[in-house]
Amino acid sequence: MLLRITGIGVLTFVALLIDSALPVWLGGFAMLPSLLDLALVTVCLKLNGGEAVFWGGVIGLLQDDLTGKTLGVGMMIGASLALICPMVFRSSGSQQTWIDRLLLSALLLVILGICRIGWRWISGTVSDSELLISAQISAQMGQLAATFLLLVIWQAIEAIVIAGNASRRQLHESSF
Repeated sequence: MLLRITGIGVLTFVALLIDSALPVWLGGFAMLPSLLDLALVTVCLKLNGGEAVFWGGVIGLLQDDLTGKTLGVGMMIGASLALICPMVFRSSGSQQTWIDRLLLSALLLVILGICRIGWRWISGTVSDSELLISAQISAQMGQLAATFLLLVIWQAIEAIVIAGNASRRQLHESSF
C-alpha cells in the first residue's frame, strides 16, 4: 500500500512539474496534453475508496491552482470522478484487457472535459458569445485529444510490460 501511495504521489509531482513548465518552454502551445489529467485517470483506474478520493481531490486542486481558476471546482470534479469510477465502471473479479482500460480512460477524459466545460458555462466564466464558447470548447477538446494520444502510448507500454512479465513468469514456471 505504501508503494502504491508513493507511486501516485511521485506521478502527481512529476505531472505537476511538467504541466507547469511545458507551456513556458514551448511558448504557450495550446494543444499540450495534461499530465495531471493522465494522473487523475490513473488514480481512477488503480485506486479504490478513500485513497482514490484523496488523490483525485489533490490532483483537482493542483489543476485549479495551475490554471488560475476558482479553487475547489477541480478538486470537486477530481474527487467525484475518483469516487464514482470504481463503483460504476469496474467489474468485480474480472480482468480487464488493455483495450477495456483504454476505452474506460477515454470515457473518463470525455467526462472530465464535459464537466470542465459545463462548469465554465454554468459559472459564467465564459461569456455568452458563441465564438468564445466554441474557442473554449475546441481548446479543451484539443487538450483532451492530446492527452488521449499520450494515454494510448501509456496503455500500450503498460500492456507490453504486463505481457512480458507474464511470458517470463510462464517460462520460469515451466523450467521447474
